Amino acid sequence: MKKVTLLISIILAVGITTAFSQNDIRDKRVTIHITEAPFSVVAGTLIQDFDVPIGLEMSPLTPVDDLVFEPNLSYTLPDGSYMKWPIPKEYWHKPKKYSFSLDLDNAPLSDVMNAIIKQMPEYRWESDGKVINILPISDRDDRIIKLLATKIEKFESEVDPRIVNVRLKFTEIPEIQSLSTEDGIRISDRVEGGSTNGLRQLSGKLTFGTRAVKELLNSILFVKRGGWIVRMDRWPENEAIGSREIYLDF
Repeated sequence: MKKVTLLISIILAVGITTAFSQNDIRDKRVTIHITEAPFSVVAGTLIQDFDVPIGLEMSPLTPVDDLVFEPNLSYTLPDGSYMKWPIPKEYWHKPKKYSFSLDLDNAPLSDVMNAIIKQMPEYRWESDGKVINILPISDRDDRIIKLLATKIEKFESEVDPRIVNVRLKFTEIPEIQSLSTEDGIRISDRVEGGSTNGLRQLSGKLTFGTRAVKELLNSILFVKRGGWIVRMDRWPENEAIGSREIYLDF
Protein backbone atom coordinates (compact mmCIF):
# COMPACT_ATOMS: atom_id res chain seq x y z
CA MET A 1 0.00 0.00 0.00
CA LYS A 2 2.84 2.34 0.90
CA LYS A 3 4.50 1.61 -2.46
CA VAL A 4 1.27 2.43 -4.31
CA THR A 5 0.86 5.67 -2.35
CA LEU A 6 4.48 6.62 -3.06
CA LEU A 7 4.02 5.87 -6.77
CA ILE A 8 0.87 8.01 -6.93
CA SER A 9 2.71 10.85 -5.16
CA ILE A 10 5.57 10.69 -7.66
CA ILE A 11 3.16 10.71 -10.61
CA LEU A 12 1.30 13.71 -9.17
CA ALA A 13 4.56 15.55 -8.51
CA VAL A 14 5.75 14.95 -12.08
CA GLY A 15 2.36 16.07 -13.43
CA ILE A 16 2.40 19.27 -11.38
CA THR A 17 5.99 20.04 -12.42
CA THR A 18 5.09 19.45 -16.07
CA ALA A 19 2.05 21.72 -15.78
CA PHE A 20 4.14 24.53 -14.35
CA SER A 21 6.81 24.16 -17.04
CA GLN A 22 4.15 24.27 -19.74
CA ASN A 23 2.84 27.52 -18.29
CA ASP A 24 6.28 29.18 -18.31
CA ILE A 25 6.07 31.91 -20.92
CA ARG A 26 9.65 31.21 -21.99
CA ASP A 27 8.40 27.89 -23.42
CA LYS A 28 5.64 29.48 -25.52
CA ARG A 29 6.04 28.61 -29.20
CA VAL A 30 6.44 31.57 -31.56
CA THR A 31 6.72 31.90 -35.32
CA ILE A 32 8.10 35.20 -36.55
CA HIS A 33 9.50 36.21 -39.94
CA ILE A 34 10.52 39.85 -40.34
CA THR A 35 13.35 41.67 -42.12
CA GLU A 36 14.90 44.98 -41.02
CA ALA A 37 11.86 45.83 -38.92
CA PRO A 38 11.67 48.46 -36.16
CA PHE A 39 11.20 47.32 -32.56
CA SER A 40 7.57 48.45 -32.65
CA VAL A 41 6.88 45.64 -35.14
CA VAL A 42 8.88 43.06 -33.16
CA ALA A 43 7.18 43.91 -29.87
CA GLY A 44 3.82 44.28 -31.59
CA THR A 45 4.08 40.81 -33.11
CA LEU A 46 4.89 39.24 -29.74
CA ILE A 47 2.21 41.22 -27.88
CA GLN A 48 -0.64 41.26 -30.38
CA ASP A 49 -0.15 37.90 -32.12
CA PHE A 50 1.28 35.75 -29.32
CA ASP A 51 0.10 37.48 -26.11
CA VAL A 52 3.62 37.96 -24.72
CA PRO A 53 3.69 40.68 -21.99
CA ILE A 54 6.82 42.85 -22.30
CA GLY A 55 8.24 45.41 -19.86
CA LEU A 56 11.04 47.65 -21.18
CA GLU A 57 13.45 49.99 -19.40
CA MET A 58 14.98 52.23 -22.04
CA SER A 59 18.59 53.36 -21.79
CA PRO A 60 19.08 57.16 -21.95
CA LEU A 61 21.57 56.52 -24.78
CA THR A 62 18.95 54.85 -26.99
CA PRO A 63 17.14 56.97 -29.59
CA VAL A 64 13.61 57.15 -28.16
CA ASP A 65 11.78 56.29 -31.37
CA ASP A 66 13.87 53.15 -31.87
CA LEU A 67 12.29 51.23 -28.98
CA VAL A 68 8.85 52.80 -28.62
CA PHE A 69 6.00 50.31 -29.02
CA GLU A 70 2.25 50.13 -28.43
CA PRO A 71 1.89 48.85 -24.83
CA ASN A 72 -1.70 47.60 -25.00
CA LEU A 73 -3.68 44.94 -26.81
CA SER A 74 -5.84 46.06 -29.71
CA TYR A 75 -9.18 47.50 -28.63
CA THR A 76 -12.03 48.73 -30.79
CA LEU A 77 -14.18 51.61 -29.54
CA PRO A 78 -17.99 51.41 -29.83
CA ASP A 79 -17.82 53.77 -32.82
CA GLY A 80 -15.50 51.36 -34.62
CA SER A 81 -12.28 53.33 -34.06
CA TYR A 82 -9.19 51.20 -33.48
CA MET A 83 -5.43 51.17 -33.91
CA LYS A 84 -4.51 49.31 -37.08
CA TRP A 85 -2.45 46.13 -36.60
CA PRO A 86 -0.27 44.89 -38.13
CA ILE A 87 1.45 48.15 -39.00
CA PRO A 88 1.58 48.52 -42.81
CA LYS A 89 5.20 48.42 -43.94
CA GLU A 90 4.96 51.86 -45.54
CA TYR A 91 4.34 53.27 -42.04
CA TRP A 92 7.27 51.54 -40.36
CA HIS A 93 9.51 53.94 -38.45
CA LYS A 94 13.05 54.05 -39.84
CA PRO A 95 15.29 53.25 -36.84
CA LYS A 96 18.37 55.31 -36.09
CA LYS A 97 20.21 52.45 -34.37
CA TYR A 98 18.21 49.25 -33.95
CA SER A 99 16.47 47.23 -36.65
CA PHE A 100 15.59 43.56 -36.43
CA SER A 101 15.55 40.55 -38.72
CA LEU A 102 14.06 37.33 -37.35
CA ASP A 103 13.34 34.02 -39.07
CA LEU A 104 12.01 31.48 -36.57
CA ASP A 105 9.37 28.77 -36.91
CA ASN A 106 7.60 27.36 -33.86
CA ALA A 107 10.55 28.33 -31.66
CA PRO A 108 10.41 28.67 -27.86
CA LEU A 109 10.08 32.30 -26.80
CA SER A 110 13.45 32.04 -25.03
CA ASP A 111 15.12 31.43 -28.42
CA VAL A 112 13.21 34.35 -29.95
CA MET A 113 14.31 36.66 -27.12
CA ASN A 114 17.93 35.55 -27.51
CA ALA A 115 17.73 36.34 -31.23
CA ILE A 116 16.27 39.78 -30.48
CA ILE A 117 18.89 40.62 -27.85
CA LYS A 118 21.72 39.66 -30.22
CA GLN A 119 20.57 42.62 -32.31
CA MET A 120 20.47 45.04 -29.36
CA PRO A 121 23.64 44.04 -27.44
CA GLU A 122 23.42 46.91 -24.93
CA TYR A 123 20.36 45.19 -23.46
CA ARG A 124 19.53 41.91 -21.74
CA TRP A 125 16.28 40.07 -21.12
CA GLU A 126 14.93 38.25 -18.09
CA SER A 127 11.70 36.56 -17.10
CA ASP A 128 9.91 35.29 -14.01
CA GLY A 129 8.03 32.84 -16.21
CA LYS A 130 5.02 35.16 -16.49
CA VAL A 131 6.29 38.29 -18.25
CA ILE A 132 9.37 39.33 -20.22
CA ASN A 133 11.57 42.25 -19.12
CA ILE A 134 14.14 43.96 -21.37
CA LEU A 135 16.70 46.05 -19.46
CA PRO A 136 19.89 47.99 -20.24
CA ILE A 137 23.05 46.12 -19.26
CA SER A 138 24.94 49.16 -17.98
CA ASP A 139 23.71 52.52 -19.31
CA ARG A 140 20.89 53.13 -16.83
CA ASP A 141 19.60 56.41 -15.40
CA ASP A 142 19.98 56.59 -11.60
CA ARG A 143 16.49 58.08 -11.23
CA ILE A 144 14.88 55.18 -13.06
CA ILE A 145 16.92 52.70 -11.00
CA LYS A 146 15.61 54.33 -7.82
CA LEU A 147 12.03 54.40 -9.11
CA LEU A 148 11.98 50.71 -10.07
CA ALA A 149 13.47 49.69 -6.72
CA THR A 150 11.07 51.80 -4.62
CA LYS A 151 8.87 49.69 -2.33
CA ILE A 152 5.13 50.24 -2.66
CA GLU A 153 3.03 49.22 0.35
CA LYS A 154 -0.23 48.77 -1.52
CA PHE A 155 -1.85 49.48 -4.86
CA GLU A 156 -5.58 49.44 -5.55
CA SER A 157 -7.46 50.45 -8.66
CA GLU A 158 -11.11 51.33 -8.98
CA VAL A 159 -13.52 48.55 -9.92
CA ASP A 160 -13.52 47.61 -13.64
CA PRO A 161 -11.00 50.35 -14.52
CA ARG A 162 -9.89 51.48 -17.94
CA ILE A 163 -6.15 50.97 -18.44
CA VAL A 164 -5.50 54.71 -18.78
CA ASN A 165 -7.07 55.23 -15.33
CA VAL A 166 -4.90 52.50 -13.81
CA ARG A 167 -1.86 54.37 -15.10
CA LEU A 168 -3.04 57.68 -13.64
CA LYS A 169 -3.76 55.91 -10.33
CA PHE A 170 -0.20 54.60 -10.40
CA THR A 171 1.20 58.14 -10.52
CA GLU A 172 -0.85 58.96 -7.39
CA ILE A 173 0.73 56.23 -5.22
CA PRO A 174 2.05 57.94 -2.04
CA GLU A 175 5.53 56.43 -2.42
CA ILE A 176 5.67 57.68 -6.01
CA GLN A 177 4.53 61.13 -4.92
CA SER A 178 7.23 61.25 -2.22
CA LEU A 179 9.91 60.51 -4.81
CA SER A 180 8.91 63.77 -6.46
CA THR A 181 8.74 65.88 -3.30
CA GLU A 182 11.74 64.44 -1.45
CA ASP A 183 14.09 63.35 -4.22
CA GLY A 184 13.02 65.57 -7.10
CA ILE A 185 12.22 62.53 -9.25
CA ARG A 186 9.15 63.54 -11.22
CA ILE A 187 6.92 60.97 -12.88
CA SER A 188 5.08 62.38 -15.88
CA ASP A 189 1.30 61.94 -15.85
CA ARG A 190 1.23 62.86 -19.51
CA VAL A 191 -0.46 60.37 -21.83
CA GLU A 192 0.79 60.07 -25.39
CA GLY A 193 -2.20 60.07 -27.73
CA GLY A 194 -2.90 58.28 -30.95
CA SER A 195 -4.08 54.92 -29.61
CA THR A 196 -7.51 53.80 -28.45
CA ASN A 197 -6.07 50.73 -26.74
CA GLY A 198 -5.59 52.38 -23.33
CA LEU A 199 -9.36 52.80 -23.12
CA ARG A 200 -9.87 49.05 -22.82
CA GLN A 201 -11.69 48.17 -19.59
CA LEU A 202 -10.35 45.56 -17.18
CA SER A 203 -12.60 43.29 -15.13
CA GLY A 204 -12.73 43.53 -11.35
CA LYS A 205 -10.34 45.45 -9.13
CA LEU A 206 -6.55 45.37 -9.17
CA THR A 207 -5.19 44.96 -5.64
CA PHE A 208 -1.52 44.28 -4.93
CA GLY A 209 0.39 44.18 -1.64
CA THR A 210 3.96 45.24 -0.83
CA ARG A 211 6.43 44.98 -3.70
CA ALA A 212 8.99 47.07 -5.60
CA VAL A 213 7.74 49.26 -8.45
CA LYS A 214 9.24 46.96 -11.07
CA GLU A 215 7.38 43.97 -9.59
CA LEU A 216 4.20 46.06 -9.35
CA LEU A 217 4.47 46.98 -13.03
CA ASN A 218 4.94 43.30 -13.88
CA SER A 219 1.93 42.37 -11.73
CA ILE A 220 -0.24 44.94 -13.53
CA LEU A 221 1.18 43.74 -16.85
CA PHE A 222 0.28 40.12 -16.11
CA VAL A 223 -3.35 41.20 -15.66
CA LYS A 224 -3.75 43.75 -18.45
CA ARG A 225 -1.31 42.09 -20.93
CA GLY A 226 0.55 44.17 -23.51
CA GLY A 227 3.57 46.02 -22.19
CA TRP A 228 5.12 48.76 -20.08
CA ILE A 229 7.86 51.24 -20.99
CA VAL A 230 9.91 53.45 -18.68
CA ARG A 231 12.37 56.08 -19.92
CA MET A 232 13.54 59.63 -19.30
CA ASP A 233 11.27 62.01 -21.16
CA ARG A 234 12.57 64.19 -23.97
CA TRP A 235 9.72 66.66 -24.29
CA PRO A 236 11.11 69.76 -26.09
CA GLU A 237 9.45 72.15 -23.62
CA ASN A 238 11.17 70.41 -20.69
CA GLU A 239 14.54 70.25 -22.43
CA ALA A 240 14.37 74.01 -23.01
CA ILE A 241 14.23 74.71 -19.26
CA GLY A 242 16.59 71.91 -18.25
CA SER A 243 13.84 69.86 -16.60
CA ARG A 244 13.50 66.09 -16.96
CA GLU A 245 10.71 63.74 -16.00
CA ILE A 246 10.45 59.98 -16.01
CA TYR A 247 7.93 58.89 -18.60
CA LEU A 248 6.18 55.63 -17.80
CA ASP A 249 3.53 54.15 -20.05
CA PHE A 250 1.47 51.00 -19.83
